[in-house]
Amino acid sequence: MLDCDLFKRVVDETGAALARIDLFNYGETFLHKRAVEMCEYIKSRYPHIYLYTSTNGLAFDEVQARALVHIGIDEVTFSIDGATPDNYLKYRHQGNLKNALRHLAAMADERRRAERDVPFLNWRYILFKWNDSDEEMELARQRAAEIGVDSLTWEITDHRENAFSRRFAPGTPGLDAIRHEVLDTSNLGNAIPGATPRARIEIPSTLPKIPLVVRKNRPLHLTARVSNLSTRPFPTQASYGRRLVRLGAQLCDADGAVTDRDYARAWLPDTLQPGCTAEVPIELSIPARRGRYALKFDLVSEASTGSRRAAR
Repeated sequence: MLDCDLFKRVVDETGAALARIDLFNYGETFLHKRAVEMCEYIKSRYPHIYLYTSTNGLAFDEVQARALVHIGIDEVTFSIDGATPDNYLKYRHQGNLKNALRHLAAMADERRRAERDVPFLNWRYILFKWNDSDEEMELARQRAAEIGVDSLTWEITDHRENAFSRRFAPGTPGLDAIRHEVLDTSNLGNAIPGATPRARIEIPSTLPKIPLVVRKNRPLHLTARVSNLSTRPFPTQASYGRRLVRLGAQLCDADGAVTDRDYARAWLPDTLQPGCTAEVPIELSIPARRGRYALKFDLVSEASTGSRRAAR
């Protein structure tokens, strides 16, 4: 295993220039007896680093799970592939579903007790032919909601030819039915009912369908009306600058093709609670060259290294 002193030396040599560390890869991170200490070292020395790890939830105990919350780790994914013990064990040999869920619940509980907003907690669930029934998937949704995790996502796989889920193979109606619940590049998939970020963004106009005319080199001032259609709030400020939700504008050409994905941003005036609406002023500097342009608006939930884009 990696020598802990060597690990600390590498972190010290590179930490100031790093934005993110993914502390896992092809193995269980917490089999290393000093893994929790390593996490603490990163966050105590370089709190600006976004620290993410993935675990099966079995290689640490409840005390360590709670300690990770206070260390300040930003995001933790628990790989738990089943909602009933028998089906869980078919892939996680010698695993223990009860312990994995207990450690996940301990982390969520400690986060609530400490009134913290990190770590962001994911439950990742690989779909196989033995754990993809409607009943088992619904049980996982219920348990994820009860525990209080931030996201539950299904992962589609084609490995182990005799084991992968036929119901949700690529191109099937089944996969299309859960397309907003699977693990994908948008980072927005969520199987917990109502937890997927959804918003309605309107640009009020006195003359609907009439394009705006803007003078050369003059800013365009708009006010967007943003409504939260999900069951989770859109926060404007987290405990120390993590996952701040902003209104984003994308610049498009006359045919609607995006030419500048991150064209403009504007803060929400306050945390937007579920079912609520806020007006958000945004200033846009239209390019000097003449022509027709289009704008697309969405919400952007920003971590330290990138963004998660909410439904437009």
